[in-house]
Amino acid sequence: GAGGVGGGGGASAASHASVFHTVDEHGHTLAEYAAMLRRRRASYREEAEEDASELQAQHRQLAQLRAVERLSASLANRPSEQALLERHILRGDEEPELLAAKRKRLEGFLAGRPPPEVVAVPPDAAPPAGATFAGSSL
Repeated sequence: GAGGVGGGGGASAASHASVFHTVDEHGHTLAEYAAMLRRRRASYREEAEEDASELQAQHRQLAQLRAVERLSASLANRPSEQALLERHILRGDEEPELLAAKRKRLEGFLAGRPPPEVVAVPPDAAPPAGATFAGSSL
């Protein structure tokens, strides 16, 4: 036919253009409706971003609150200073002379110890009879 896909008559193109600019019973054209929809969509996106950032702020507050709760719980359950001293976690108020004597005694033990080369067992050496390694008997 004469009115193919690309050819079309000028009357149909004009009628399509007039549809976009024809005022309906509410006093708006199709072009105005499209513009209103774009504005609403843009405002919805802004609201969604605001809601998301508000949600992120609430998550940050919740994380901070939980961190404070964990810290206060761990502080409430911490062992006393006396318990830490008894477990040798904290150093007591020992005399400097006692500390020097302990250090000298440890240095004496280390000086009398054989060097690691002497203590090391060669890899091809047989283990002593009845020795167990890693829970299994050899």
